[in-house]
Amino acid sequence: MSAGHIPADNARLDGDLILPPPATGVVLFAHGSSRFSPRNIYVAEVLHL
Repeated sequence: MSAGHIPADNARLDGDLILPPPATGVVLFAHGSSRFSPRNIYVAEVLHL
């Protein structure tokens, strides 16, 4: 996992990138609250399976 950010006009979108081998696709999970909230961590873990 690596932390990163994407510049977007006057904002910066922070996030984590996880690429399991062999990655055959990408899921972008965008949300309006903290990526450290228990609910968002749960959803990200389920999508990672």
